[in-house]
Amino acid sequence: MQKLDKHATGYLLKPVDEESVKRELTFIYGEPDRKNHIRVQTFSGFEIFVDGKPVRFGRSKAKELLAYLVDRRGAAVTTAQAYAVLYEDAVNSASGTGYFRNIVRELKNSLKRAGIERILIRSFNSISIVLDEIDCDYYRFLQGDPAAVNQYRDD
Repeated sequence: MQKLDKHATGYLLKPVDEESVKRELTFIYGEPDRKNHIRVQTFSGFEIFVDGKPVRFGRSKAKELLAYLVDRRGAAVTTAQAYAVLYEDAVNSASGTGYFRNIVRELKNSLKRAGIERILIRSFNSISIVLDEIDCDYYRFLQGDPAAVNQYRDD
């Protein structure tokens, strides 16, 4: 004798619209995993993708700053530390500090245009990223994920 299982989690009334289906599926399965929404590629060149499309940066130093923050794995850095990394030989001057603020602003604006400004944490004199918001090949590599390990090619 077969057992008949009946589970009622919700109902849809006709005509069914897309939003109603999404609501019921979210109720059953929970919120969709958004980690794959923002993907950071560090192997074979640094890129960040939102829904498969690369994020465009107005200044290359803004992209370089983001790469440095990804490398720090969520650890906050002071503006002086980030400035020293981006401009190795430069002396930290008033004009240099002003230019660096423009770089940070450009990074923030680029992320905002892509709809992912939530990954950036800014506070007085420090900046970092939110690790839980991104899917990064480097982080998966460090965790021993076989797919990420296989992507690594002496980069």
